[in-house]
Amino acid sequence: MQYGIIYIAHNARDGDSVFKVGKTERSIDERMKELTSSSSNLGTYSAVAYFVVTDIELAEKACHKRLSRYRVQDNREFFDIPLPRLLKIVKEEVSHFTVSNSIPELPQDPTLISKKSVSARDLLKAARQDKHARDKSWDQAYKESISTFRQWCEIIKKKALEARKELHDEDIIKWEIPESIDIDNYVRSASWIQMNRLCSVLILSKFANKPLVLNRSGVRGGSCGTLDLSHAISSKVTSTHEDLEFISWKESDDGRIGSITLWGHIDNNSMDDRKDGNMPSPLLHLEAKRIYYDDYHHDFKDYSQRKTFNDPEEALEVFLSILADNIARPQYDVRTQNGFRKSRHVESYPRINDSGDFKMTLLEDDT
Repeated sequence: MQYGIIYIAHNARDGDSVFKVGKTERSIDERMKELTSSSSNLGTYSAVAYFVVTDIELAEKACHKRLSRYRVQDNREFFDIPLPRLLKIVKEEVSHFTVSNSIPELPQDPTLISKKSVSARDLLKAARQDKHARDKSWDQAYKESISTFRQWCEIIKKKALEARKELHDEDIIKWEIPESIDIDNYVRSASWIQMNRLCSVLILSKFANKPLVLNRSGVRGGSCGTLDLSHAISSKVTSTHEDLEFISWKESDDGRIGSITLWGHIDNNSMDDRKDGNMPSPLLHLEAKRIYYDDYHHDFKDYSQRKTFNDPEEALEVFLSILADNIARPQYDVRTQNGFRKSRHVESYPRINDSGDFKMTLLEDDT
């Protein structure tokens, strides 16, 4: 572990939005002079910001990983990104490595002990004042979180609608962008999270041949809700239990291979959090799912990755990057029939091979 400085440097020659994010064990002035005097550079470097950290290697690696998609070149530490967003990202990443204060233990000096005793009433009054102040701070933070989250929703909706318009001719994607988001403006009595779907997209494959007819099964009624049978070719209730119906049906394969969804919610939004002093804050969750068909269970299954953000523009940028990765190369007939499954107890049915390829590496942790 090595103390040092993480810096953000700028050279007007590089343009308004290109910055260098690096590390140094020397002073900032020395490092800027060194960059300026380098024979491979023209112009003058100046430090936009710098942060003293406990481990410059890990801190720089964390910054570069978060900024990887903004790199100008793979082998250089220059990033093309607006300065306000760059500062926000670097500040968040180095916060795990910032230098902490060290306060030594001092011997107790009897002369410093107050000779005035504190009454129980004074202690109770102070405790009540402290609780009132903490509750007031929590209420204000919750109010600000709701306001911020509403702003995030508007930003995401606007940019998602723009993206949908730009990609309207891509017939392998289906968008779902809610007209409005019902944001709770009240404190919950218990700790549980209500996720709000802000935007999502379903990614499909193409067909060179006639789509397969898939066997599907599911449960409806009670807490299970309803089933989407709008594409069913045929259906039947196989059994019932109390208010539940077990249904099997057949439908043509729509070619789904994955989905990307941006969720949002207010974290620490319950009375328990208020009591414990856990401050509320808005959060965004980007979830990508690789969807495949499980012919044994007659249903679609999924494998998902999720990442948390507190910047709506960054979250949507990753959303669109994953989308671009997966529609750049259309896939055809990802599900094919390969013989039949046979059983003594049930009617034989087609064995389905699923070769759909869905990329979501931007959400995977490569540490």
